[in-house]
Amino acid sequence: MSLKHQHFFVVLGALLCAACAGASRATTAGTAPIAGDSARFAAGAEVSPTKVLREAGAVRRDFQLPSDRVWAVLPGAFADLGYQGRESTNGSERLYLTPALTIKGRLYPDSRNDAYLDCGRTPVGTAAANEYAVTFTVLVRVHARDGGASTLDVVVDGDARDRARSLNRVSCTGTGRLEQMFVEAVERRLRWVR
Repeated sequence: MSLKHQHFFVVLGALLCAACAGASRATTAGTAPIAGDSARFAAGAEVSPTKVLREAGAVRRDFQLPSDRVWAVLPGAFADLGYQGRESTNGSERLYLTPALTIKGRLYPDSRNDAYLDCGRTPVGTAAANEYAVTFTVLVRVHARDGGASTLDVVVDGDARDRARSLNRVSCTGTGRLEQMFVEAVERRLRWVR
């Protein structure tokens, strides 16, 4: 992993820590995108920031567009998918992220949670994402590249807790499916503004 990527994930961890602190005071609940009223998630759960320090699970998309143009469509792309987000900047690092979100039931009614989140297996061998209370955050980074191009990185990170044993926590990462949905939402927005 390059020094630049290591720096990104250290900064990302610090920003996630700040986001979790702010999100822990949130009291509103929202609906998951596309899922309708049957799949609820609530803002306000705490997510460990250290897990985002690894690069695994990041979905990357390069654009032949300036980073300011890609950055400008992020609020609309998040809204298109039904997610609330906010910007977080630290020097030249530009992140747009959700608050910590806790899945109540299924994230989307037509798919099991393990289609979007990999939280490992329970002691009996079932997918933890389907059995445990899952909390996650979506983080999107936009950075400029040479020649007026830009790169978009999307990371889904979180943890899951056994509902019966509150001390049993496991790490969760995105499977790439939810990350890809965010990439496609950004691509759609960029086509609309051309």
